[in-house]
Amino acid sequence: MKVITCCHKCTISPGAAVMMSGDLDNDLLAICTCPNGHRFMVHQAHSAPEVIYSAGVRAFAAGFYSESVVTLSAALERAYELFTKVFLLASGKAIADIATYWKDLESSSERQLGAFCSAYFCATGMPWKTAPDRASFRNKVAHKGYIATSEKAHDYGEYVTGSINAIIGYLKTHYNDALLLYLDSCRVVVYRRLEEVARRDPSIELCFAGTTAIEWNGTGYEKPTFDSRLAANSAMINQLNC
Repeated sequence: MKVITCCHKCTISPGAAVMMSGDLDNDLLAICTCPNGHRFMVHQAHSAPEVIYSAGVRAFAAGFYSESVVTLSAALERAYELFTKVFLLASGKAIADIATYWKDLESSSERQLGAFCSAYFCATGMPWKTAPDRASFRNKVAHKGYIATSEKAHDYGEYVTGSINAIIGYLKTHYNDALLLYLDSCRVVVYRRLEEVARRDPSIELCFAGTTAIEWNGTGYEKPTFDSRLAANSAMINQLNC
């Protein structure tokens, strides 16, 4: 996934932004160099589900509907993971123990979903409403080469948007302290990577970038829709092209 952001040294308001880009890795980090040679380690300042969701939105906007379905599905699975880990952390489990527990589930989407459904029921007292028809559609696209139309991919996008909003919204409302603690633990990797890179290139600096992810279930925000995310993505691209 490509990250596009402005150079924090060259871009001085109200002047035109000087843009730079780089490839995002699994730690949500990208090494970017601006046209004037300034180098930054850019960290996406969102949770993994939000970043992957944004990539799914961008794929849909570009007309890659099947790719959008697969990416949005991955975002939802990472939201399941986020909820489960934050719930366990709030329940008193150590971050290292949670990581060990989840490692045994990483190769099985079914086991991850089962862990999430159990955590969600314990947290909310309500069962998570699975959607077998959406899962069947996703599997056809991902495993059988089914070519998704814009209509079907859009429907799946709305489903994923609503699901992630319910998951992250609940975490922010009921487990926000544990959520922030978990996200801080993830950023330990960021600072460790920065130290390693800085030893080789002392000129590199750390900066943070946003994405088209949204304030899920945030106070003062309307309920998110897939269309609203497509509109935000379009606005971001127009701004970058200015």
